[in-house]
Amino acid sequence: MTDLSATAAVAFRGPFALLAVARTETPDAVALRTVDGTMFSYDRLWDRTVEVAAQLARLGVGPGERVVVRMSATPDAVAVAFAVWGLGATYVPLHPQLTDTQLEGIVEDCRPVLVVDGALTDPSDPLDPPHLVAHEPSALAALMYTSGSTAAPKGVRCPASAMEFGVHAIQQRLNYRADDTIALLSPLSFDYGLYQLLLAFSVGAQVVLADAARATEMLAVIRRIDVTVLPVVPPVAHMLYALLRRSGPACSVRMVTSTGADLSESRIAELREVLPCAAIVAMYGITECKRVTVAEPDLDRIRPGSVGRPLPGTAVTILDENGRPVEPGSVGQIVVSGPNVMDGYWEQPEMTTERFGRWPDGTAFLRTGDYGYVDDDGYLYFRGRRDDIFKTKGVRASVTEIAAAVERVPGIREVVVIPPRGDRELAVVVTGSVSASDVVDDLHRRLEPQKVPGLCVVVDRMPLTANGKIDTRRVIREFEENQ
Repeated sequence: MTDLSATAAVAFRGPFALLAVARTETPDAVALRTVDGTMFSYDRLWDRTVEVAAQLARLGVGPGERVVVRMSATPDAVAVAFAVWGLGATYVPLHPQLTDTQLEGIVEDCRPVLVVDGALTDPSDPLDPPHLVAHEPSALAALMYTSGSTAAPKGVRCPASAMEFGVHAIQQRLNYRADDTIALLSPLSFDYGLYQLLLAFSVGAQVVLADAARATEMLAVIRRIDVTVLPVVPPVAHMLYALLRRSGPACSVRMVTSTGADLSESRIAELREVLPCAAIVAMYGITECKRVTVAEPDLDRIRPGSVGRPLPGTAVTILDENGRPVEPGSVGQIVVSGPNVMDGYWEQPEMTTERFGRWPDGTAFLRTGDYGYVDDDGYLYFRGRRDDIFKTKGVRASVTEIAAAVERVPGIREVVVIPPRGDRELAVVVTGSVSASDVVDDLHRRLEPQKVPGLCVVVDRMPLTANGKIDTRRVIREFEENQ
């Protein structure tokens, strides 16, 4: 079995170093827990990672090779990720529910040396110890496929240096602790889920592997394991509220983080009701630079709607349609600069040139395609994508603004705003114990007359993406088909 001294552990770079150092410094601390009670110490996870690395090496995995992984979040799935990194290869995580057709398309695109699809089978014969290597800072550590605003998935090139920087910069803001228990409710194919492992391992904390799609499992994790950090996306936040409102508040949780969509005032109020000891931390980010901003705990109490300030060592600039900086308070495109910016898209040079670039001093920047503004103190306020800002009846409005107003209507659970197009009026699709007419009537008291939707449709439930977000594209498509 390959051993690693404390000195050698520090020599590793990128994601693999996090496990190597944690195993050296706190070998007996719990790294992973499962809902059924199985526990992996950092030492045990290290041993399993080395075993898996030996298997992968025999199958041809080595530095620079790509490994596609379609697995549920299990201890073995975590071992596979770190084994790939330990061999200097590129980790390509896919959602376990991805269809075979989608899998084939991504395999054709990135041409991996190996596809790990499901549970591992240990070989019967002995394996040679793997040669564990350090990622060069510029080496491709991960290829994260994301559909973004288009239907076709594109692979975001994540170098080891950007991932390493992101973990440490985010940790400076979130301050995960060694005694924390973090609930991993998102798949490893979603960077929000993957980085929970990296952040936890950076301080020697433990991660509970759970599934947000299974409500009873999620509730059991919070109740039985005393989770202290709860990373959620807004639909999961509302599901938690519904579960805990019936069973009673959970006081072990000290912090809730949210990303993936705007966390409205009504959702924050729900979380505070059922998680009374938790600070709420809003964040904003996209896969192309992982995280842009992290708010101070409970920032919404003094700066409602803000998603915080840029990570340490990074900057946010707001540009107008002509690429010129705007004054504080003016809405424009959010441009991110710093070591957190990834390395473009896999084999898509035109799209990479369109979104990524470098300033004259060599600093990398990313045109996010998202819109917002910063205030005089540098706090960012997210307003949506280009298509989320529109004119209705002669006035400018945004999806975020309309959605926030709808969510304040009593009885509303979820909302999708459908901007006007052609002769079609502004519309909203909602779930909840409400009638369409009551929603529209209530909005006349909350919005300017021109911003009140001309149509409201109440549905039983919203479709979700693989990452637990509302599948807005599908909602809009089904709405248009039924009109």
